[in-house]
Amino acid sequence: MTQPINLAGVTAQSLFDDNFSELKLSWIAGLEGADKGFDPEAVKLASSSSDLVGHLNLIHPDRMQVFGVPEINYYEKLDSENRKRQLAGLISLKPPMLDSGRWLRTTR
Repeated sequence: MTQPINLAGVTAQSLFDDNFSELKLSWIAGLEGADKGFDPEAVKLASSSSDLVGHLNLIHPDRMQVFGVPEINYYEKLDSENRKRQLAGLISLKPPMLDSGRWLRTTR
């Protein structure tokens, strides 16, 4: 049987603080959402921590959205209009965080 995931106190700010040096993170959109965390219902339904991370996954908006190298490469190949549309669509779904080695932004 798996242990329940305990994310009490995990916020965008705590993830940033724990990882900013190693991942070279910086805030680009202000700190208004720094205290946001994961949706408690999504945490309850998660069977592992990977259930809380999406790699540019619009199907699961309650996951922290990660822009890794493949996602950034995909995004950079889009024309300007498609970039705007993709990012606006992702942000409108209000994931708890958007993250990459380049930036971390809360959206709620």
